Amino acid sequence: MKCINGHYGELLARDRHHKIDVLFSPMIYSLPSYLNGNVVASLTCPRVMAAPENIKAGFLKEKDVFAEHGVRYVSPLVSLGDPPLVPKQLYAGLGDVLPGLTLEETRHAVQAGGPGLSEVRFEPRARYADLGAAAAMAVRSRFQNGGQSCIAAKRFIVVASVAEEFERRFVEGIRKLKVGDPSERTVDLGPLARADLRDTVDRQVRESVAQGARVVLGGAPLPGRGYFYQPTLLVDVADSSPAWREELFGPVAVLVRAQDTDAAIALANDTIYGLGANLWTRDLERAQLLASRIEAGSVFINGMVASDPRLPFGGVKQSGYGRELSEFGIHEFVNIQTVWMSDGDDHVSAPGAGVE
Repeated sequence: MKCINGHYGELLARDRHHKIDVLFSPMIYSLPSYLNGNVVASLTCPRVMAAPENIKAGFLKEKDVFAEHGVRYVSPLVSLGDPPLVPKQLYAGLGDVLPGLTLEETRHAVQAGGPGLSEVRFEPRARYADLGAAAAMAVRSRFQNGGQSCIAAKRFIVVASVAEEFERRFVEGIRKLKVGDPSERTVDLGPLARADLRDTVDRQVRESVAQGARVVLGGAPLPGRGYFYQPTLLVDVADSSPAWREELFGPVAVLVRAQDTDAAIALANDTIYGLGANLWTRDLERAQLLASRIEAGSVFINGMVASDPRLPFGGVKQSGYGRELSEFGIHEFVNIQTVWMSDGDDHVSAPGAGVE
């Protein structure tokens, strides 16, 4: 118990974390639950490369080992559509509460792969961001892992007064990317994971071009073995096009010019997603204020969005619910209970006492 001093007197109170009896969880989210002593039913998704049946078989084969650590297999994956549904699972599509599931059932740390957004923001000349560093990081943050990363930057919003110079440097960096076998150290860009993923990216690009987008670089699949797609840069993108409204999960960057800083912030927030954002400027004090205006789970100033086990990670809007990593991620896997107790003394007030 602890004594809390406040406007309405003192309270004797404590908070307490309750275990969740059985938690259905993808493998990547299981560790925090183990640490809280929960029984975990680890599930997979048929979208992943390894077949769910193989993972289930491996789990059952070693069930005695898992049982020693309080982990038991509860039920197989129940596929009820796309994305698949299971009771109280963590996976929730693009951050939506799925049909048939309540908010309570999907409240645990769902990080659903909503796209990051990258803004290169400039003010008067003395405050300009380092254009060279910003462009180099833009190439890296967009094309890492072939663009197949939830935290990879997708949209680059640049103030018009420096957009031309930034675009020139950005194009130079993209042209230098070497496409090929990802097992070779000299290769920068490998293939997409599956044919349907490449088809989706190609469709998004073609439909965006049909709506007025201009292809500066790339814009088509590469022939030959493997699901390769050209490193692509789109400009003049319509705000109703797939390149703006959907996640581009591949090597396609979108460059948009904003009239000023306020317009850049408005464009950055014009999305159903909000996982992470970059903000580039030399005025760090100003950057702190601007970061608070960006609707994203994290804002990295003069750097690339990344996850760190010491920091909470997750998105807003349709980029997830809750947080993983750090102490916040641990507490997502318990129910928090408040217990209040009076010791009988008059000086200890009841909760809400004195509220008119």
